[in-house]
Amino acid sequence: FVVYSLKYVKKILLRISVVGFFVDKIQKFVNLLCYNILNKNLEVQMLRSILAYNFIPERLQMLKMVALLCKAQVKAVAREDMLQPVGYLAGIKGIAPVEEKYSGDEATEEMIFLCSFDRPTLDKLLVAIKKSKLQRIELKAMLTQHNATWSGLELLKEIAEEHEYMTKNKGVPMPDEHSSKNA
Repeated sequence: FVVYSLKYVKKILLRISVVGFFVDKIQKFVNLLCYNILNKNLEVQMLRSILAYNFIPERLQMLKMVALLCKAQVKAVAREDMLQPVGYLAGIKGIAPVEEKYSGDEATEEMIFLCSFDRPTLDKLLVAIKKSKLQRIELKAMLTQHNATWSGLELLKEIAEEHEYMTKNKGVPMPDEHSSKNA
């Protein structure tokens, strides 16, 4: 009877340890999964944003509705803030604001400046814009390490120039200024 009891206890302990092992692994997996989902959602909600330049209130409201599909926040940039670095307006730490306020009347085209958009989300946004009452926003730019310190005014002028060139030349890329100087 004692030998039988010991064998029975051993089987129970073995089952408990096997189940415990799997329960522990499952618990760790669920914790990791919840952590990743939480962080991904926080990252998307905190980082994905659109700076909107020169939008009339009705079109700005439409853009905000479209941005909801991509879980992006839209920030309307006031004319007086056209000289602010786009990185500062996007909330990038380490990029300081400028004191000067813009009072000019140039660069009046609509432009959106996209921050933290991955390719699938960008595609989703562009399709949504086309299907919405907005239909088109000609000037679009994405945050890069190279343009984060540019002012909205500089960026708008550069993107408008590129758009004009591409429209006139049916999509042929602009010649690289640096390569022509070195040739």
